[in-house]
Amino acid sequence: MKEPRLVARKLTPLGLGLALAGLLVVAWGLLEGSWQRTGLGLAIVFTILASGLLTHLEANELMNNLERRIPEVPVEGYVAPVILSVKNNSLLALIIAEVEDTPPRNLKRIGSLRTRLIAPPGTEARTEYYLVARAGKRAFGEVKAKVYDPLGLYELTVEWCPKGDAHLHGKPAQEKVELKDSLEREVSTLIRKYSRGMGLEFYEIREYREGDDPRLIDWKATARLGKLIVKEMRKETSSPVIIMVAPGPEGDHGEPYKTPFERASRIAAGLAGELSSKGVVVGYIGLVEEPVIVPPSPGPRGLHAVLSGLAETPPSGKPPRDISAVIRKYLIDYVRARPLLLLLAPPAIADAIGEEALAVAGEVNARLIVMVVKDEKENN
Repeated sequence: MKEPRLVARKLTPLGLGLALAGLLVVAWGLLEGSWQRTGLGLAIVFTILASGLLTHLEANELMNNLERRIPEVPVEGYVAPVILSVKNNSLLALIIAEVEDTPPRNLKRIGSLRTRLIAPPGTEARTEYYLVARAGKRAFGEVKAKVYDPLGLYELTVEWCPKGDAHLHGKPAQEKVELKDSLEREVSTLIRKYSRGMGLEFYEIREYREGDDPRLIDWKATARLGKLIVKEMRKETSSPVIIMVAPGPEGDHGEPYKTPFERASRIAAGLAGELSSKGVVVGYIGLVEEPVIVPPSPGPRGLHAVLSGLAETPPSGKPPRDISAVIRKYLIDYVRARPLLLLLAPPAIADAIGEEALAVAGEVNARLIVMVVKDEKENN
């Protein structure tokens, strides 16, 4: 986070005029030996100096207590309120400031970014504007404020990163996807499997022990080995689907809501919704420099976690330094059964990331499907 910085400080035209008048009155009083005039001029000058000190107190109070809040995580295309509020805890400073926020780039906004906040001691002032959300994690810039003293004699301009929310997180809409070829077969198989419900699967054969179910006796193995042999069954292990999205360096360029990242997010959300509605366990990896990790979970809880993970993923940026290490660690930490890995990536980096993911899939006997996601113009 950037340190607060003082951009400019100056007298307002009124303050400059009074300062010149005060100095002239002081000079006139000294020339005529009039202490009354000299005292009046000095009083004017000291008033202006006091206004400057008070303005610095106001600026400190504003920077320490201004907070930016976004009440909820919106779905892309929906309006999100951005609230700027400041509570004046000072006993002396009357906060008077023109505040201007810097929202994330390429977002439509409703309302003015610049507003005047007036907060007497012990009170709170607030304002708000609105942004139309897009999918992913998008960063706000700094707040810029011009702070004035109550008499309007002094002006101080400061920039800083306020407390509270520094990003707007947008959940992608769930896009219905027409699945084809291998992906359709894999997903259909998983859905049929979970629709039947989890049962028992064959694990190994062993010698009969007292208490074993006679129905599990393997008569062929018994006849061959000359002793009672039973089949040992274990509960069928769920095969999770791990969705991976790689935004790419150009993720935020292009027509809003139609960039590769936004399309990949909607496809991922649609697949997660379809699978979780059938009870399939779904997890998520956002393949960015600081990877977004969502452990696999079933049902609505899994869907909510994946949508939140997509909202935490920046729309552009560098991939992890070691993609294979990120995927490998995820599978070691969270996955016990043979997973289906589903990678969605833009054309520029799909091959490179796909190769690393394929190497890890080979190590753990996982299935991997790569979807190259283009923007809508390319697709059309």
